[in-house]
Amino acid sequence: MDIYSFINSKDIGEYCRKINYQFNPIEASYLIWRSKRRTLKERHAAWMELIKSTLDIPVPDSEYKSLHEFLNDYMTMENDYLTEFYAESDAVYFSRIYTEQGKYETVPLVSLFNTVNDCLNYVRKTKEYIEESGQNRITNFHIVKAVLNKRRDDMSLHYSAGFEPLRIIAVLSKTDLFHTFCKLCPVVPTPFKEGDMVKIYNDKYHRGMFHSDEWTAYVFDTVGYWDVDEDETVLNLSKNYNAILYSYDEWGQVSYIQIPDSRGYNNEIETWGFKPNYLDLEYYNGELKGRERILTGISSYLKGDISLAFLMNTYRVMNAETEFKNMLFPNGSYGCDKKLLKLGGWTNTDIDLFRQMEYTIFGDYVELLHEED
Repeated sequence: MDIYSFINSKDIGEYCRKINYQFNPIEASYLIWRSKRRTLKERHAAWMELIKSTLDIPVPDSEYKSLHEFLNDYMTMENDYLTEFYAESDAVYFSRIYTEQGKYETVPLVSLFNTVNDCLNYVRKTKEYIEESGQNRITNFHIVKAVLNKRRDDMSLHYSAGFEPLRIIAVLSKTDLFHTFCKLCPVVPTPFKEGDMVKIYNDKYHRGMFHSDEWTAYVFDTVGYWDVDEDETVLNLSKNYNAILYSYDEWGQVSYIQIPDSRGYNNEIETWGFKPNYLDLEYYNGELKGRERILTGISSYLKGDISLAFLMNTYRVMNAETEFKNMLFPNGSYGCDKKLLKLGGWTNTDIDLFRQMEYTIFGDYVELLHEED
């Protein structure tokens, strides 16, 4: 079994392979459980291979005295969920489809189905339609089962682009089996050094209402058992193994963050199952734009390539540059209404110039705002 290929981060997986790092059965079980790269069927096959090829041991910090029994129980729980999901009942199915360019909107009134197979056939036809142009492709999708005449949560199943079920998370997150896995996150060697530019595996850039195909970048600081206080000034020893990163957040500020971060969540344990952690980090090689360019400066400073004074001066100049661009045209709803702009005294030439600047900075999103003009 190639356990390295189960790690979400290809860079961490390849690094561990290069140094021939050996995982014990508990660590391997966790990496298989948390893998977003593999389907449910592949994860079950890997667990079964692990059971056959390793001696049985207790699961640490839990009531489970047998790892083999624990894994079998988890597979049974997931298989029971699949059986219930596919079973015919008084329910309707609908899909949520995701492509390389984001969420693909489906119309509920014409995409509700009595069986999961009918819904899957609909997704197949939609996939063919989307990919005909060659400009886009489906990356994954969810099918939701809404049971009629019952007060219960909807069931949901996440599929790969190859129509194979992936991880089952939300519904199972309340179980003791799920919580036990959340607490098994191992200490794994990583290739990252202070100042490296990184991104989170499979996490697209999304900042406010503007969307881009670029990845969100972070600057790596360290990995360790840390917990950042609310004021982000004190690092306390914690039971959780986190990555500490610099980021440029949606409020336009450079932040010192940790992943995963349980602050604001009701159940800390569940957070470790839902949120990205340090095993999801990969090298970032994209181009930074706008204010986010300062992350390059932070990276260079942490690596010792520039001084603190030069970094601070660069940050000040970049902020001033962005503020100046924002002053060149009316902000808010005024910029979307040509009549208002004319009443304010701007000419058609001025308005064309404003819109060209908007497009240069914000891209396709601006065109959508002006379609009704």
